[in-house]
Amino acid sequence: MRVLGISGSLRAGSHNTRLLRAAGELFDAAGAELSLYDGLKAVPPYDEDDSEPAPAAVAHLR
Repeated sequence: MRVLGISGSLRAGSHNTRLLRAAGELFDAAGAELSLYDGLKAVPPYDEDDSEPAPAAVAHLR
């Protein structure tokens, strides 16, 4: 199984990111893979009036 983890915090040393990394170790032990997405800073806030074409960072995440 492969899981994508997205931390809700952009702060360096974020507790959320640290928890995701710790969870990744548990995933490894269970034979699964947790990948952390590190491009959240480039994803703009959602704007329905400006959703197509999707910004490059959004298209990459999809």
